[in-house]
Amino acid sequence: GIFSGYKFFIENNEKNINWFFNLSLPNNLDEIKKIEDLRGENFTILNFWATWCVPCIEEMPMLSEFHKAQKSEGISVIALAIDSKKSVNSFLKKGSFNQNILIVGTQGTDLIKDLGNKKNALPFTLLIDKESKILKTKLGKISEDELLYWIDSEKN
Repeated sequence: GIFSGYKFFIENNEKNINWFFNLSLPNNLDEIKKIEDLRGENFTILNFWATWCVPCIEEMPMLSEFHKAQKSEGISVIALAIDSKKSVNSFLKKGSFNQNILIVGTQGTDLIKDLGNKKNALPFTLLIDKESKILKTKLGKISEDELLYWIDSEKN
């Protein structure tokens, strides 16, 4: 599998996820992408989703527009599908999406637990700073206003 031989450890009080940005995952076109290369200069929004998750699907167009609008501000959105490439590609044909889309597959359930999602539910969104620290997390559908509030509250 994608993560074989790689162990994920996060201390309860540890919020730095440098290890996550060292991972390489396939996109929907089977191109292997290093997550580090997709991160934002100032902030990175990680959004774990699946095609069978209704709130995930509902927030995808907003996340796409958010990525497009905020890219120049050094903010990147990475959508990580806990799903199959076939299902993701079928979904992507229904619209135009600007955010980075990577396929995590079923192993994403372990990954989201390691990132703090103990309920193993979707969607799961995280705001990460340029030092790879988790600043905010949300389990459930997120709005553009929430993302803007997160970012505004973290700017120095």
